[in-house]
Amino acid sequence: MQSGGILALDVARRTGWAYVTQAGIKRWPEHSTLGLPLSEMAYGARELGPAAMEHGQLYQRFRSFLAPKLTDLEPALLIVEAPIVANTGGREQLRRSIGLISMADEMAAARGLLIREAAIASWKKQFVGSGRASKEDVFDQCTRQGAEPQTQDAADAIGILSFGVSIWQAWTEPRRAA
Repeated sequence: MQSGGILALDVARRTGWAYVTQAGIKRWPEHSTLGLPLSEMAYGARELGPAAMEHGQLYQRFRSFLAPKLTDLEPALLIVEAPIVANTGGREQLRRSIGLISMADEMAAARGLLIREAAIASWKKQFVGSGRASKEDVFDQCTRQGAEPQTQDAADAIGILSFGVSIWQAWTEPRRAA
């Protein structure tokens, strides 16, 4: 795949990821129909380990997953789902999420990549039309738009990617004279 695209992550024990090339960004339709050729878009999920895994082991596995993705894909933007503080997973899940996002921050900084967080309600509103959309709603929206994610984590990453593309386009769109 060509460099300069966007890599989106739904960080967790099972991390969803989605990537679109620079060419795919240019062809991304206004309302994010995902029917791009596989040469321009890829997505999936990686199981990092069991729920009872120690944090250090989880972080090592995350680094082993993300480092090759960043090297192979060479994205211009890494966008990650922001952690939610009021979470049903409690303190341990919040600690894992912040740790994984911090690792992504560090790895992006080491490569000179731009990294941004996507608030859950914001990316869901942009992708599904409701900031309170369920995981099933996100998965169904992916299917309606031509993507075929194998997991809900990959579907979430596609939704985050759609949000990332929309903000990237807003940042890079030429300004019109008033």
